[in-house]
Parts: sequence; C-alpha cells; structure tokens
Amino acid sequence: VTKRATEALLAVPEGGVVEFEEGKYEFTSQLQLRVNNVTVRGKGLEKTILNFEKQLSGTGGEGMLVKANDFTIED
Repeated sequence: VTKRATEALLAVPEGGVVEFEEGKYEFTSQLQLRVNNVTVRGKGLEKTILNFEKQLSGTGGEGMLVKANDFTIED
C-alpha cells in the first residue's frame, strides 16, 4: 500500500488528484508530496481511512509531509 501511494504522489501532475478507494490503509512510512495544487481524495468520512499508527521509527516524523502550495485533502 505504501509503495502504490508513494508512486501515485510522485507521479501526480500539478493540479492533479490522487484518489483512495474506500477502505483502511495502513502505512509503515511517511508519504511525501512535492507538487503544487494537488488534491488527495477519499470516498468519505469513515469510508477512507489513512492510518499511520504503524509507521516505523526512522521513516519520517509526519504521516504525510507536504512541501507544496495549495494542497487539499478531502473525504
């Protein structure tokens, strides 16, 4: 799951959308986004859950590190 999410965040163009389907996603390392004007979108409250509780020590201090402008996370 982490690998696919990382690849999607690296490949998204400026102004693009990264969509997560319904489900609970368990991440073991930090995700990063460095592209401006990106939306990360799920399927709704309690339908799409990004969980970083099992993030391994030394893999970053944040669940998602965003170094970009105009970032939106919704649903």
